[in-house]
Amino acid sequence: MSTYSFALARRWRAGVIVVAIAAVVSVIVAMVGFGTRPARADLQNPRQDFLRASTNGLFMHWGMLTSPGFTSCSAWEKAVTGGGWTASYWVNEAQKLHASYITLATFHSKLGYARPWKSSIPGSCSTQRDFLGELISAAHGAGLRVILYMTNDAQWHNLNNHEWFDSAAYSKFKGKTINMDTQDGFGQFSYDNFFDVMKSHPTLDGFWIDNDNNYWLSHNLYQQIYQLHPNMTISNNNEDTPLQGRHPYDVSKSCADLISRTYAQTYGLPVAVTRCGNFYGGGDLNWSRIVPGTIRSFHLGEPPVIRSDGTFVRDYIHVKDVVAAYLCVAEALDRMAHHVDIPFPESCRGAIERENTPLPGFVKNRLVRFADDRPHAVHPAHVVHAVHRWAPPTVTFAVPIIASRDTNAASSSSPISSVPGGRSGSTR
Repeated sequence: MSTYSFALARRWRAGVIVVAIAAVVSVIVAMVGFGTRPARADLQNPRQDFLRASTNGLFMHWGMLTSPGFTSCSAWEKAVTGGGWTASYWVNEAQKLHASYITLATFHSKLGYARPWKSSIPGSCSTQRDFLGELISAAHGAGLRVILYMTNDAQWHNLNNHEWFDSAAYSKFKGKTINMDTQDGFGQFSYDNFFDVMKSHPTLDGFWIDNDNNYWLSHNLYQQIYQLHPNMTISNNNEDTPLQGRHPYDVSKSCADLISRTYAQTYGLPVAVTRCGNFYGGGDLNWSRIVPGTIRSFHLGEPPVIRSDGTFVRDYIHVKDVVAAYLCVAEALDRMAHHVDIPFPESCRGAIERENTPLPGFVKNRLVRFADDRPHAVHPAHVVHAVHRWAPPTVTFAVPIIASRDTNAASSSSPISSVPGGRSGSTR
């Protein structure tokens, strides 16, 4: 190689390194938030506490296009009523899942933009029967909350070759021409509906929003909602659930999530991001993880190690159930992010007690707390369950533990004689 070509290669490598460093820095800056406008959501506001503390919620994707599907609003309402729809049924189902809230997603872009309450604003399906009000009353009576899903998206206005909007009726109502098929026109319509439903249902607990609409932002929608209802929860996936990884393990997951969704947004690549709880199952030989590590300890006659006081709560889900969820998501790729967990989170000590009962006197607690450990690190599991009809197992944690124990015990005679210390992912 000549001196000139060597210099070019060296400059090329240096340029690649600079670009790579710049790319990494830009990702970090974007994630940390330097140089960007602050998120509008109040991440630590007490009104968000109940949602952040929830371990499960029931997401009801139900509307005019729910099987068998309708294009007539009145025919859909008649069929639902004739089929015996009751709010108490859904409240009972939510209680079975140990849910603390129900999100009603009928005003959805792929379900016909239906409003299951009587509204004075024309433009899309609005029922005579107040399904939303009935759900709120039944849920509040059982100690649950109700959140209303509000879509921002007009692009599916002609889904299945049917026009779901009545722009002429809405234009007449507003006294000016508005094309609801556009994002701005639909932004006005949906903006009006926020205030309409808050007036007719003042005890509604909040709104669930996947993405913003520029009309909402330019008209300070969220600030107005908080002025009218200071305690109302607004869950905005773009603002109040940011990816905020701080440690290498967390940041690597955040980066993979963001890069995957970038390809979906930029190139239209079908992508679904899954965010799962703590796996366990046969063949897991990572002895620093609580399930295989505990099984191995019992097999060797050693006290299991808990890297906390044992009260911290985590989601534990069997690997076969995760695979089943993955397959459901893959069959209907929709560019969403899915939490995959079980509705019955378990404390670390509880997990071990299920593996060996009775346990008191045998557990050796290594009382090590990490600064970023959260007593409750669980995720709502509603999305895959509601959208793809996947359901986590209803059996208790103990049953699949037996299968894991049988598989792991055969390998637990490893010459490794001590359980590794330090961090072990999110299971402690």
